Amino acid sequence: MKLISFEFSDPTKSQLVMNSLLFNSQINLMVGESGSGKTRLFNMIFNTASMAVGGRGISTGKWKMVFSHDEKTYTWLFEAEEIDENSESKAAITYECLYSGTKENAESKIFERTLSNNIFNGTSAPKISSNLSGINVYKDESSIKNAFNGLTQIKRRTFSGSDLVLAVTISAYPKGIIQKFQDKKLFAHSLYEHEFNLHTNLYLLHKFCKKTFQEILNQYKFVFPFVEDIIVASSNSVMPHIGVDGAVVLIKEKHVSKATPLTDISSGMIKVLLIITDILTSPKSSLYMIDEYENSLGMNAINFLPSFLSEFCEERQFLITTHHPALINGIKTNDWIVFTRKGSTISTTKGAILMDRYSKSKQERYLQLINDPEFKIQ
Repeated sequence: MKLISFEFSDPTKSQLVMNSLLFNSQINLMVGESGSGKTRLFNMIFNTASMAVGGRGISTGKWKMVFSHDEKTYTWLFEAEEIDENSESKAAITYECLYSGTKENAESKIFERTLSNNIFNGTSAPKISSNLSGINVYKDESSIKNAFNGLTQIKRRTFSGSDLVLAVTISAYPKGIIQKFQDKKLFAHSLYEHEFNLHTNLYLLHKFCKKTFQEILNQYKFVFPFVEDIIVASSNSVMPHIGVDGAVVLIKEKHVSKATPLTDISSGMIKVLLIITDILTSPKSSLYMIDEYENSLGMNAINFLPSFLSEFCEERQFLITTHHPALINGIKTNDWIVFTRKGSTISTTKGAILMDRYSKSKQERYLQLINDPEFKIQ
C-alpha cells in the first residue's frame, strides 16, 4: 500500500479544507505548529481506510485518495453528510466512486454509487447501505479485492491515552489460531492482520520465526546497550496472580539479577520495542503511521528512529509527525512536509522546495524551519 495523494474538505461541519498533498513513496515527516492539521490528517487517512476495511463509523466530508497496491493504482472519491440528526448513525454516504488508475487518466470506473443509484463494472447493481463503503461490500470481487487488501495494510501508532497500556496488556494465548502461524508464508501477514499485543507478538515470533525475533533483539540492544536479552515466558509462571494463561515478555538487563516484565519498564523502552516489532513484522508493502512518538523519550530512544526508518523503508511507506528538533534534524529535508493553516484551510509545502533556501547545518535547518512563514498558523 502506497499513499500517493490525499485531499479533504468538510464544508458543513468542521469547515476544514485540506489541499491536495502528494506523498513521498518512503518517508514523510510532517512538521508544523500545534493545530496546523498534522494529526487531523492522520486521523482522516486512518479513519477513512478503517471505514472501508472494517465498516467503522462514517464521518462527514469529501475525500479524494489516490493509492497503489501491488503495482495497481486506484482513485477513491467519497462524500458523506449528516442526513438525520436523530439517527443513531448520523452520517450517510451520498457519493462514492472507485477508479482503476487516476481520475484524470483512468483505466476504468470500477463502481460509482449515490443514494439512489449504484453502477458496478458498468452495470446497474442493487443499492447498498449508505452506512457501508462499496469497497467493503465488494471486497471479494476480483476488481476490488486488491484495493481492499491494500487498505488493510495501514497501521497507526499514536502513543496517547491508553494505547501504550493496551499494547503491553497480557492476554490469553490465541490457541484457536496458532495453527495457521506454522505456515511461514502466511505468518507475517497474519501477525500484522490480527494486531496482537506486544507480549503475544513476541511469543509467536519466538516460537515460529526465531530469525525475526533475533533481529528485533539485535535492534533493541543497539538502542539500549544495557539490555542483555528479551525473555518470553508463561504468565502463569511469572505472574500467577493475574489469572491469565498467556505469554509475558521480560527484559533482562546487564548486571541485574532478575528480568523485568514489560509492564514495569519505562514507556520509552516500550515504545522503541513496539515500533521495532511493528516494522520488522509488517508486510513490505505496508503504510506505517507514527504520531508524536517523541513524547517523554530520552535522546537515545529518539535518535534511533531516523536511521531505523531509512534502513527499512525500501518497500514500506512511513508517515511521521513530530515537534522534536532531533527527529527533524535527523531526517532529510527532502522528506519533510511542512504544514500551515490559514483559517480553515490546511496547506503543505514539500521539503524538496525548501532544500535550496535552508542551510546544510542541522541546527540552522531547524531554526530556519520554526521561523519560516510556511511553518506558521495564520
